[in-house]
Order: sequence, then C-alpha cells, then structure tokens
Amino acid sequence: MFVLVVFLFYSKVIEISFDDFKNVGISNYISLICAFVLVFVNWGLELWKWKFSISVVHRKVNSRILLESLFSGITTGIVTPNRIGNFLGRMIYFPKKSRSNLIFATLYGNLAQFNATVLLGGIGFLFYVRSTGISIYSSYVNFFLFLLITLALLTYFVFPFISFFQKKLFYKYQNSLGVFMAFVPVLMKPLFVLSLLRFTIFVLQFVLVFHAFGVSFSSLLMIGVLTTYFISTLIPTLFLGKLLVRETIALYILSAWVNEAQIITSSMTLWLINLGVPALVGLFILLRLKSVKL
Repeated sequence: MFVLVVFLFYSKVIEISFDDFKNVGISNYISLICAFVLVFVNWGLELWKWKFSISVVHRKVNSRILLESLFSGITTGIVTPNRIGNFLGRMIYFPKKSRSNLIFATLYGNLAQFNATVLLGGIGFLFYVRSTGISIYSSYVNFFLFLLITLALLTYFVFPFISFFQKKLFYKYQNSLGVFMAFVPVLMKPLFVLSLLRFTIFVLQFVLVFHAFGVSFSSLLMIGVLTTYFISTLIPTLFLGKLLVRETIALYILSAWVNEAQIITSSMTLWLINLGVPALVGLFILLRLKSVKL
C-alpha cells in the first residue's frame, strides 16, 4: 500500500513545474504564526492525555519526566509503522513493573485518537462525497461510513464490558491486559474528548497553513482537509508518520480548487512543525539520556 502511495505521489509531482513552487510564498504571516502556536496546543493535549493515563494506571511523576517521555515517544513513533511505537520511547522512563499498564494506556490513547479522526473525518468525507460528482455512490458511502464508525467506536467503548465479564468469568486467569482493563472505564471518556479536541486542532492548523500560503478560507477547504485526514488515517505507513501519504491524498482531494504546489508546500510545512521538529527534540533527549530517576 505504501509503495502504491509513493507511486501515486510521484505521478502527481512530476506534473508540477518548478515555477509553480517558485510562485508559492507566504502571503499571510499571521496565519502561519497561529498554526505554529497551535503546535503547543496540539502536543499540550497529547501531554494531558499522557499525564491523565499515568495518574490513573501508575502514579504521579515530575513534569520533566512527563515531558521528556512524551518527546521520546514522538521520536520512536516516527520510525515505526503508523507511529504505533510511540510507547517505546515513553516506557524507558518507568520501572518494568508498571510498563505493561502504561504500554496499554498509550495504545488505548492511540486508539482514541484514531476513533476521533474516523468520527469527525468521516463526517467531512460524507460532505465531500455529496458536494462532488461521485454523489451517485452516496448510499454505498453512507453504509461504509456507518459500518466503519460503528466498528471503530465498538473497539474503543467495548473494553469496559470485556473487563466486566473477565472479572466475572475468568478471574482466575488475570493477566496484564486484564489488570489494565480495570482502568479503562476511568480513561475512556477523558481520552476520547481530548482526542476530539486534538483532531480539531489538526484540522485548524492545516487550514491556517493553507491560508498562510495564499489559499482562501472556504467550506470546501475545510471539507477537503477533513477528508484528507480521514483517508490518510486509514492507509498504513512504514515510517515518518503520514509523510507522503497525506500529501498524496491531499493532491487528489484538493487539487480541484487548490494549486498543487500550494498543497505540497502546505502539507510539508505542517509535517515539519507538527512532527519533524518535535521528533528532533525527542531524538536530542534520547541521545543525552544516561539515567532516569523517578
């Protein structure tokens, strides 16, 4: 799948002339500054999710350890498929006896973010289908979205019920996952709400970066961004987050009303400030890490 994405990206890029990129410039510095400021809101929400998970399944830790573990997780996540390995960088800061719960908490937080993207992005995708010429397939799209959102939410909200039945029927076979599921009812709603807020920030940042490079605000732009996030989330990646995947999807979704050079420039800029720079910070932290004291 990733190889196909690279091929599709290449086939689009070779159609863009170098002059198109030369003509792309920052036309609104305020929007770019706002998008950059929202980086702190974005990762602040993720830090809040991480802090809440720790307080529920482990214990309180000092702010330095909390922050360093977050950035370390960004770095290890960026070099693993779909950034699922963010727990690797986080776990090295904690004793072995508590790592299993924190690993499950991280993965559950990732699942919350995935569900938030599927829910809100799916709504945007629905509007995109209805606003384009492919609306003749709307009945199939409606069924697909209903099935996908239902399955996604069930995988997230069904854990408390599994925990309940496990305690009642399989209490003799408790394992690390069983122990973690006792914490899920407390984690469930806060992580999901924070994930919804964080996805909203993603979308707002993308729109602001587009505006910074000369694209006018419009409902179509918002719908296109939501659809881009929705589809790119469903496509697996090998490393570097959604780099090239999001750009490819955006080219096919937004090029009808946005210049292709603006799409690539905006998406790459967003990746750089949202993930590239934080990953470098995390790499610096990991390289200088000698010992961790809780």
